[in-house]
Amino acid sequence: AAGDGVTGPATIIEAIAQARIASHSCIQYLMGEPVTPIKKEFISRKEAIKDPEPGMMAGKFETQVRMEMPVLDAADRFNFNEVELGYCSEEITRHEASRCLECGCGAIYTCDLKKYATEYGAIQNHYSGGFKQYDVDFRHPFIEIDNNKCVLCSRCIRICREIVGASALGLVNRGFDTFVAPAAGVSLSDTHCESCGMCISACPTGAISENVPFKPGPVKLTAAPTIDFMGSEGFEVNLMHHKGFFHEATARNGVINQAGNINRRLKFGYRLLNNTDRITKPMLHQDGQWKEISFEKALNLIKDKLTSVKPDENALFAGARLTNEEQYLVQKLARGGLKTNNVSSFHYLGRGDGYLPNGDFGVPFNDLHGVNHFFVMGCDLNIDHPVVSFLVENARFRNAARLINITTASETPLDYKATSTIRVKSYYALLKAMNHYLLHAGKQNDMYLRAVSLNVDEYRTHLLAQDYLLLINNSGLSQQEVESLADDYNLSPNAILIFSEKEMSSAASSEAANLAMITGKHGKTMSGLLPLRENNNSQGLWDMGIRPKLGVGQQSIADPEFRAKLSKKWGADNLPETSHCVRKLLEDGKITNLLVFGEDPAGCAIDKAEVPAMLKKAGFIVVMDYFMTPTAQLANLVLPASFPFETGGSFTNTQRNAQPFQAAMDCKPELSTPAQLAALCNLMGLPTSAQPDEIFIEMVQVLPGKKCHQLSLLTTEADNSARRFDYGCDALIRMADEAFKSALN
Repeated sequence: AAGDGVTGPATIIEAIAQARIASHSCIQYLMGEPVTPIKKEFISRKEAIKDPEPGMMAGKFETQVRMEMPVLDAADRFNFNEVELGYCSEEITRHEASRCLECGCGAIYTCDLKKYATEYGAIQNHYSGGFKQYDVDFRHPFIEIDNNKCVLCSRCIRICREIVGASALGLVNRGFDTFVAPAAGVSLSDTHCESCGMCISACPTGAISENVPFKPGPVKLTAAPTIDFMGSEGFEVNLMHHKGFFHEATARNGVINQAGNINRRLKFGYRLLNNTDRITKPMLHQDGQWKEISFEKALNLIKDKLTSVKPDENALFAGARLTNEEQYLVQKLARGGLKTNNVSSFHYLGRGDGYLPNGDFGVPFNDLHGVNHFFVMGCDLNIDHPVVSFLVENARFRNAARLINITTASETPLDYKATSTIRVKSYYALLKAMNHYLLHAGKQNDMYLRAVSLNVDEYRTHLLAQDYLLLINNSGLSQQEVESLADDYNLSPNAILIFSEKEMSSAASSEAANLAMITGKHGKTMSGLLPLRENNNSQGLWDMGIRPKLGVGQQSIADPEFRAKLSKKWGADNLPETSHCVRKLLEDGKITNLLVFGEDPAGCAIDKAEVPAMLKKAGFIVVMDYFMTPTAQLANLVLPASFPFETGGSFTNTQRNAQPFQAAMDCKPELSTPAQLAALCNLMGLPTSAQPDEIFIEMVQVLPGKKCHQLSLLTTEADNSARRFDYGCDALIRMADEAFKSALN
């Protein structure tokens, strides 16, 4: 029995709970099992410690008058009609719902204390005594501290010191008065806190949790496993949601993410996935207004526009956030369907080819634990690549490793952590001067160098012909400082140079690769180079042929054998051989139809006037994105993009590890990104599957049988810093970073 018949008048919640207990006993009895009670779940309740008192919440919450529920008049209740009539508007309903002070602990399904207290049958008030009450600290925009739940395990303190290296938290007071907080009672925002959220990940009881813009509650969440699409490291993560509403992002241990870390951009930036402004249908700009149209009409309109002009009057741009499969279909559509090599990415537009080999130089993340000298050049490591920073800081904690911060900035977020900071004028001049010195002084690893590179003498002759003193002067350091730095890197047994493509030009990147080879550190365990690309699939742009001169697998599009292989696989004849500078075609107004997939050049442009003016020279613009970005606002047609966790596919991380992942949620647009691209290919006469697994197989079949590029020293003439876009030209990264800056400032 259960319900009012047992307890008398009570709530339906209590009746359901009793029915659960009764059904449990019934099942045991019918199955012939011993009838035993359900193990009592440990629930920590405030009233078990102290009875509620009038006024105990005074001053802690805004006073809000209750909105009375409209009810049926008493004279009209002689029937079975609903007595409570409901609120008359959504606004009133939301206003009344917001009066709720708390839905319960958000960590109820993950709390270790609850787990073990239930397992061992703990009773909350078995041992009575004194207790402390603390106000919850909401001062940090992303992190809240509730010391009422804290068990003083110090995990947060250790992870902040030993992994993050910020030491923002500590134990305040001693004995029974101890609690966790920043020193001197200041806010986390006033410390070296990097807003990484690692303390949240480490907390076993929910005492440190995310300060969310929605009301958290004891909701059982479903994990959507995927790969971090806001960082280039390729760390495995889980997006935790309840019926499609995302509540948090957590680390997931995997092949790459062996330490269980998560990028702060995704840790808090997942909130953008709940944005209700997401585009889910094609939008046509007509008569000054946006109008929803069908996918069939949108795709046929694109086909008609593309086929009405000469092939090289079309240009297709693919973003670094797209999966390998999506990038592959973009270049397939361009080359096989439109017969043009005008396929590129704003991410690398006009920046040169010096970044090409970076994926082959990356030291494995697992090697970082044994490094004793880190040279960080042109990289705010703890902000732009926090998961790498965690590995570096842990190595420093364990090995007392040195960190040399080399920067052109007057101040960086890494300054307070670095063993020393060296401020320079030019990374390119510094690296070239270091290489000049090592070769001129005969300090190169000649045996290794000649074994891996065919052009040692050619490079040496070219470099030593350069004006060494001019390079020294342009570097911003003295000759002694340059030579000391070169010797330090060369002679340190386990030394790694870390840099980011965000700050380093492609010419400087080439000279950094030369340095790793000259010193013989490339290929050695725990030594060499760690170039960090900007976006989750920047490497894919090089590997999937998103370059006018390069096809899939970095094969030259001018190679007739490669084109023959593509023709046979695609069933397409007359594939284009010649290529053009797409940037120049855009600037000269020679592009009639511009298709932009997953990039926001107008919104991410460093020059907010130049780039939109360049884009407007195109007669017809198609943009595919999640939201109505500044670039989408310039378009004639906007297509909805699917999130990677809705489609599956693969990313290639900054170390050139290809990582497949499956679709974990339903796709909100009717057609996913690969489905739209495949439909366009089919309209152009290229039979193409929309399934990521089948696209991947096709990709593999056109890859080269051997590596296309021989490792060699790279000759550079001058620096070529021509970065035109922030955020890797990705609107989602821009929105996440802008939200961070706004909240923390």
